[in-house]
Amino acid sequence: MTAGRVKSIILLLLALILTATACADFGSATARPETAAEPTAPTATAPTAVTTAAPPVVPTNAPTPTPTAAPEPTATAPTAVTTAAPEPTAAPTPTIAPTPVSAGNIGRRLSEYLSDQANGQSVGARAARLNGGEYHNACVYTVSEALRRIGCDIPMATSYTATLKRQLLDRGFKIHRDLQELQAGDICFTTDAEGNADGIPTHTFIFLSWAGPDTANIFDNQIYDYSSHYHTRSLSLTYLDQQPDRPKDAMAFFMRHP
Repeated sequence: MTAGRVKSIILLLLALILTATACADFGSATARPETAAEPTAPTATAPTAVTTAAPPVVPTNAPTPTPTAAPEPTATAPTAVTTAAPEPTAAPTPTIAPTPVSAGNIGRRLSEYLSDQANGQSVGARAARLNGGEYHNACVYTVSEALRRIGCDIPMATSYTATLKRQLLDRGFKIHRDLQELQAGDICFTTDAEGNADGIPTHTFIFLSWAGPDTANIFDNQIYDYSSHYHTRSLSLTYLDQQPDRPKDAMAFFMRHP
């Protein structure tokens, strides 16, 4: 391309540029109003909310509750608070006066009661039970039980000759030593094992009647020696079946209620 041709093209381009510029200036001047209006604030358009329909609620039958039995209440006892009580002070043992024996001839009533051997058997059986089922060493139990049957309040625990003697004295019985004055129903006591009349008697029995000059019909516990509660006994020292190791001590005294 020649230089002249290039020059022509450039000039043409410049002319086009100038013409475009002039047209632009003219359009701007005619479009602008006399009073500039304040720019209008763009109107805010809230976005349209898209409402999604909730799915229909299908009623579901609630499960029927299964009743559960309430547990049985457990009774819980309140824990007691134990307060140790002070040791009680032992009261002094009162002295009880014996009950007076009822009026009447005690010996006569006793002998009349024992005249029925069924009564005597009952007395002996009861005495043995009080003595643990044994007739041996039950003479005091036997005499005491017979006295209780006619109203004398001899304690059932009485089991010793010296104790029975004291119980009788406390109830008004008197000691007698003249054996010839024995009467039915008198309470008899022997000597001690050494033959002392003032010692602790080894045996006691009830006099019922005379069987001979020195022999009495008596009632006692020695059924194991005589096969009966009713038998005879010498008032002097003797030996059963002449055996030295089986003495029957002599009678020392008797007691009678006035």
